[in-house]
Amino acid sequence: SLFCLCGVESYAEDSDIYKFVEESFMDMDGKIDISNYKLTSNDFSDALVYILKSSPWLFFVDSNFVYSTNSQGNIENIYPKYTMSYEERVCAFEFCIREIEKILFYMPLGMSEFDKALYLHDYICQNFEYDENYKSRDMYGMLKNRCGTCQGYAYLFLELAKRVGLECDVVYSDPMCHIWNVVKIDGEWYYIDLTWDDGNDFYRVNHQKFLFSESEAEALGYYGYKKREGVACDSEKYFGEYLNHISTPMAYFDGEWYFAENSATVRGVSIYNEENDTAEKVISVDGYWRDENNKIFANCFSSVVSVGGDVYFNTKDKIYKYFGGECVPIYSAPDKKQIYYLVTDGKTIYFSFGDGEIKNISVNSDGDIDGDGKTNLLDVINLSLLIEKNDFASVNKFCADMSGNTKIDGEDLDILRSLLVNLQD
Repeated sequence: SLFCLCGVESYAEDSDIYKFVEESFMDMDGKIDISNYKLTSNDFSDALVYILKSSPWLFFVDSNFVYSTNSQGNIENIYPKYTMSYEERVCAFEFCIREIEKILFYMPLGMSEFDKALYLHDYICQNFEYDENYKSRDMYGMLKNRCGTCQGYAYLFLELAKRVGLECDVVYSDPMCHIWNVVKIDGEWYYIDLTWDDGNDFYRVNHQKFLFSESEAEALGYYGYKKREGVACDSEKYFGEYLNHISTPMAYFDGEWYFAENSATVRGVSIYNEENDTAEKVISVDGYWRDENNKIFANCFSSVVSVGGDVYFNTKDKIYKYFGGECVPIYSAPDKKQIYYLVTDGKTIYFSFGDGEIKNISVNSDGDIDGDGKTNLLDVINLSLLIEKNDFASVNKFCADMSGNTKIDGEDLDILRSLLVNLQD
């Protein structure tokens, strides 16, 4: 069951011992009396593993414990160790909440459960890296360092999924030294492993481990794992040939998922059809990338991102905005430079010239708050009402966030007014 601690959602089972111990952790108690539960050390060890692996917010609790037993051999008191002071933990929680709100700020409205899972999967894989040093092992480290181990990926997805209304949990395998997620989509449970779907390159987002079943998990080499009772990943609906082979970010726009096909035979931007696991090409990508010896690559190096409700993609030397069925160039590469892929954090487009250095361009809001295709006085009125009511549930937040700071306030209103004056001039 789900219950709330210190303003943070927690996901332990609805059992007294789980709830009591987790509440004590959140209070940072130095001594926790669990004598009433009559647990042996083995029983408590199992409970402790579940508690620590089920909540993304217990990153300040050391997994090594000292405990005392009574004459019957049951645990009487446990003495937790904490890796942070109370003040440090408060600051860490505040930081995590701010970063989580930033991630979800530009998430499109009206998404299905499948869309939400895919959006979060691709966002995390685009904007975070695997920690080869194995130091960033939890949600806090993941958000702070923009990298993490499998635990960081699993805990961050768990928290984000819960916040957008998805039922989600973690799965862990001690023999594999690995942890990943299960998520419920339209009443069916599926495995989802972001760690193994995040490619080594900043632009690569694989989908082979996106929504797969029990039998597929075994075929993919997963073993010795544990999950919550009652979770059965039997459906194979989303484990199709097409989706599994998409290895670039997918961009959500107007209820559709766009992605780049970079093979020698299909070079362009396509729309993925979730129902029958097929795709239809809507944009052809011309031009050929060349290596340092001037040899032509058979494949191309395009990708697609969605920023502010618009779709962007790259060719060899340009970045285009796909708008109203037309491709409008917004950026041209310097002479003899080639653009390799695009990724986004929701407001900025990142790309590479193939030399390892990451470039970026910002996409500014046009201030069309009411979505009528124009920026005028009605947008100022609408933004004023939104700020007054503090209700942004139905607005495209990217359009309203004129300052680009993932907040909607008076600063955005002032910028919109100035923009309108300049347009009238």
